[in-house]
Amino acid sequence: MDDSKYIPVACGLYDLIEHAIVRKSMILIQFQTTDGTLSEMNDQPIDLISKNQAEFVILKSGVEIRLDKILTIDGKTFDSCSTK
Repeated sequence: MDDSKYIPVACGLYDLIEHAIVRKSMILIQFQTTDGTLSEMNDQPIDLISKNQAEFVILKSGVEIRLDKILTIDGKTFDSCSTK
C-alpha cells in the first residue's frame, strides 16, 4: 500500500480514462509501483474509484493503479491539477 499523500491529477487524465472505460478501449499505462519501480501495462480500464482519499483506476486484469502514480497513457503525459 502506498501511504504517500495523494496529489490530485489533471482533469485530462481522468477524462481520458473515463473515455476508455465507456468505449471499452485498451490503453497503455506507464506508472510507478508502490516500491518506486516503473511498470507498463496494456489493459482495459473498467472503473474509477475513490478510497482512502485517493483515486484509482481498476483494470480488467484486476490491477488497481493510483491515478497520481500514472506517468503516461498511450504516450501522453499529464501535469497534476493546480490547487491555486
